[in-house]
Amino acid sequence: MQALDNASKNIDYYALDVSLRELQRTLDQVPEFSHVKCHGLHGTYDDGLDWLKLPQNRSRPKCVMTLGSSIGNFHRDDASRFLKGFSDGLGPRDTIIVGLDGTKDPGKVFEAYNGQSHPASST
Repeated sequence: MQALDNASKNIDYYALDVSLRELQRTLDQVPEFSHVKCHGLHGTYDDGLDWLKLPQNRSRPKCVMTLGSSIGNFHRDDASRFLKGFSDGLGPRDTIIVGLDGTKDPGKVFEAYNGQSHPASST
């Protein structure tokens, strides 16, 4: 987001989370930018897909990002259906970025998301 702001790109960033508390905590940690505006969407992935399909959002350029372990929690066929679901909300010039965790080690995943050592792995 900092690079986009530095490039004077006017961007609206929408974070989606099913936990209102986590959504607010995350947005509270985002610094103020001049060109990037951050917003919260409280709900499930299905709610996010419905939001993408709203008329006021259809014509806006979009880049959907699903990072971390979300898609790794699906069985293969369910992951395919999950990704295909975005095609109804995205246009031909929109993009999607899918990230996957490279490990199932709980300590490494915790550290990646929290920037500190996992309490259980401290010695």
